[in-house]
Amino acid sequence: MAENAKLTRVRALLATAEDAATTPEAAESYRARAFALMAKYGIEEAALSVDGPGDVMTDRTFTISAPWTLEQASLLNRVALASQCSAINLGCVEGSPSRLVRVFGASGDLERVEILYSSLRVQMLRELGLAQVPWHVQPGGPTRAWRRSFLVAGDGGDPDRGGAQYGAGAVEPQRKGGAVDARGVPGAAHGQAEVERDGRC
Repeated sequence: MAENAKLTRVRALLATAEDAATTPEAAESYRARAFALMAKYGIEEAALSVDGPGDVMTDRTFTISAPWTLEQASLLNRVALASQCSAINLGCVEGSPSRLVRVFGASGDLERVEILYSSLRVQMLRELGLAQVPWHVQPGGPTRAWRRSFLVAGDGGDPDRGGAQYGAGAVEPQRKGGAVDARGVPGAAHGQAEVERDGRC
């Protein structure tokens, strides 16, 4: 299957998984097929690059819009690591609730990062919107804390849940590494940099 055909197929599978009309069980199946195809594509590309120049190393900057920018950045970092890329959290955009994350890697790997992250982000936020906050959780701060724990568990931060909500747990890192913030300080295990003090992003 040619490169463009592979990526088109992956996009189609992920788009079906994102569709609100797709049942959770079917969405999980479509995601698994997309991840398997992406993994196979990556292995084939790596094998081909042994005897050739391979992909050009480059970078791509992602603008993450509020809300939950830190949790979205964590998801992006996890996908980047799984795609053999490195992510740097540049922090909040001055005067804006958005956050910037720069991802470095081979051009083909970056394309896969963008495809997977875009799909998982849609599914993550949709699942958060559908999630029922337990009755005993009080409105306000505790509710937000519960939603944040839901997102962290969903992107693999909770080993007991492993991304069960939206399938991010299916994206497993293929090499050692970690995100760093703009000062070069290593991030947490799944890429969370320090929380901005003003709480805007």
